[in-house]
Amino acid sequence: MLTSNQRILCFSLSITLILSFFLGAYTATLHSQSRSIDTVAGILPNKPKTLPSEPLPKFTQIFNTQEKKQLFFSYLTPIIEAVNHNVIIERKTIHSLQQKSALTAQDKKYLANVAKKYRVTSKLSDRNKFFRQLLTKVDRIPLSLVLAQAANESAWGTSRFAVKGNNLFGQWCFSRGCGLVPERRSKDATHEVAKFDTVSKSVESYILNLNRHAEYAELREIRRQLRQKNTPVNGIQLANGLAGYSERGQDYVDEIKSMIRFNNLSSLDQKS
Repeated sequence: MLTSNQRILCFSLSITLILSFFLGAYTATLHSQSRSIDTVAGILPNKPKTLPSEPLPKFTQIFNTQEKKQLFFSYLTPIIEAVNHNVIIERKTIHSLQQKSALTAQDKKYLANVAKKYRVTSKLSDRNKFFRQLLTKVDRIPLSLVLAQAANESAWGTSRFAVKGNNLFGQWCFSRGCGLVPERRSKDATHEVAKFDTVSKSVESYILNLNRHAEYAELREIRRQLRQKNTPVNGIQLANGLAGYSERGQDYVDEIKSMIRFNNLSSLDQKS
């Protein structure tokens, strides 16, 4: 007959065995899920990054111009790099799928979702055209260009839209209450300047906008040609595709290029 202590020991061992069984089953499930995700495009060496969530520094309280610039660039650079990293992960996945002779149902679903995200209208049935259009749109934006536009559009992080809406790029939205109403908006206009929960979301939205909006087809074509020539993608050249970003047209393009040169931002593109 078991003693009281022996019964307690047996009960503890039973609980341990049961927990071990369920933990093993749970771990196996996780490994199975991980494998199924990886097989979308073969196992990729890199994984998407979690975007930084640090709040916008109080640039309005910094009066030394050089100090403000340095803080602006050092704050924004890791955010841009994280967003670009995630875009490149998408691009690598697409490249990997392009090389497969036969696509699984999961592969096709992934491609359909990415095509919808980037507004690619070609059908997968026209394989060459589909992948060409998708890869033209899914690519990084040079660090120099993002920094210059962010500085220009947000007045180095001090604009009302940057401070109150985390919007560094003057991006618009069109449903009532979606953002901040511009003070000089004409009476017949309905747009607002979008608000974002974090600066990272603003950067993510801006990069997606350049990558998919019809207005920036020239920018993407310049980038595609640079890729084709195996030439580093740089902000100075891509800025030539930004005439539609501002009503100022070519003057705006020249200003962005001037900001890149003056602040020596092109050197960052070799690293991005």
